[in-house]
Amino acid sequence: MNINDDRREYPPFLAAIAAGNEKVVLLMLNHGAEVEREDGTWRTPLTVAADRGHLSVMKMLLNAGAQVKKSPYAVLQASGGGHTEAIKILIEAGADVNAAEGGNSPLVSAALGGNKEVVKELLRAGADFNKSGWDDLTPLAAALQESHSEVADILLAAGAK
Repeated sequence: MNINDDRREYPPFLAAIAAGNEKVVLLMLNHGAEVEREDGTWRTPLTVAADRGHLSVMKMLLNAGAQVKKSPYAVLQASGGGHTEAIKILIEAGADVNAAEGGNSPLVSAALGGNKEVVKELLRAGADFNKSGWDDLTPLAAALQESHSEVADILLAAGAK
C-alpha cells in the first residue's frame, strides 16, 4: 500500500512530515513528538518521510533517534516511489533491503515501478534478486510484467533467474 493512496487524515506530526515541513517537524521534535510512534496502522514518521522522499526530514528523524528497524516499510515505500537518495540514507542507517512484511520486497517494488537506480542501489546493498513478493512475483518477473526491459537487464546481469 502506498501512503499516497491512504485517504485517512494524518495526525499532526505525520502531516508535517508528509508535507516536508522541516520547521514544523523540528519544532514538534523539540516539544516531545515521538519519532517511533505509529499512527495506529503501519505508518511511522520515518516511513512517511521515506515514502515522500523528504531527505532532510528523514535525516532529522534519524538524528532524533528514529531506528530503521522499527520502520520496516520505509525501504519498501522509498523503493516504490523511486527515491534513490532515500534508499541510500536508509541503507546507511542499517535498513534491511530484503524486508517484506507480508508483501513485496523492496526490489520487487522497485522493479514494478521501473526504478532503475533504486534497483541498482538495492542490489549493491545485497538485496536478494530472486526473493518473490505477492503472487510469487520475483523482481525479474515484475520488471518483465511491466515491460521495464532496462530493469530486467540489470537484474539478469546480477544473476536473477
